[in-house]
Amino acid sequence: MNSNKDIALVLSGGAARGLAHIGVIRELENRGYHIKSITGTSIGALIGGLYAMGRLDEFEDWIIKQRSYSFIKLLDISFRRNGIIKGEKILQKLRKEIPGMNIEELPIPFCCVATDLYTQQSVVLNKGKIYDAIRASIAIPSVFTPVRRDGMLLVDGGVLDNIPVDFAIRTKPDDKILAVDVNARILTEQPSKGLSNRNLSLFRLSNQVISLMTETLGNLKLKENPPDFTIRISRFSCELYEFYKAKDQIELGRKCAAEQLDQFEF
Repeated sequence: MNSNKDIALVLSGGAARGLAHIGVIRELENRGYHIKSITGTSIGALIGGLYAMGRLDEFEDWIIKQRSYSFIKLLDISFRRNGIIKGEKILQKLRKEIPGMNIEELPIPFCCVATDLYTQQSVVLNKGKIYDAIRASIAIPSVFTPVRRDGMLLVDGGVLDNIPVDFAIRTKPDDKILAVDVNARILTEQPSKGLSNRNLSLFRLSNQVISLMTETLGNLKLKENPPDFTIRISRFSCELYEFYKAKDQIELGRKCAAEQLDQFEF
């Protein structure tokens, strides 16, 4: 095993599945790895940003106490044509529970990725208020309203780069890049029920299509920019919207990280 345990961590998007990132981080810390930087997309931006602020413990304590109805209260409906949810109430709740910082002031390097619809390119956000950057990175098209910033129209980074290995931050040349993909096609013992045994509602159809597109795009990105190691977590573990399953997802992340690092600890 390589004695260097300094890693540049890359966290994928995946909505509620991305809560598994918390468990992965816990297992990495338990094994003595040093997270020197974090790059994230969508939920990966949120979890990564909270870790970079040193406030992940508080978020974990809060999220595992939430129930399905708790999240419904945080939805502020938008009457615009470009998104159903404004996202302001969610950010207000986060700021109340965990005050934000400027990205430049974080103790470890952090950046997150969004997609500019004007240029149709990925954009790295590494300056300014951290929650503003995260809000842009999580702006799932047609769900959250886009974010206008510096002449750009920003939506979820996962549209083009759901596993942003190409934007990983090496603090020194021998840092290892470790990516976490929470959208892997790995069958589970008790997978989330798919389309075969549920009514094909528009909501469920959209959920399944987004999951498949995210998985496919992520695989392409990993082939283009292979990291030193990838921890893979099943996309069948929960649905994109099941944030109330936080405790189970966090434990799944820890378990998957432990099993995969046992097989090949780099």
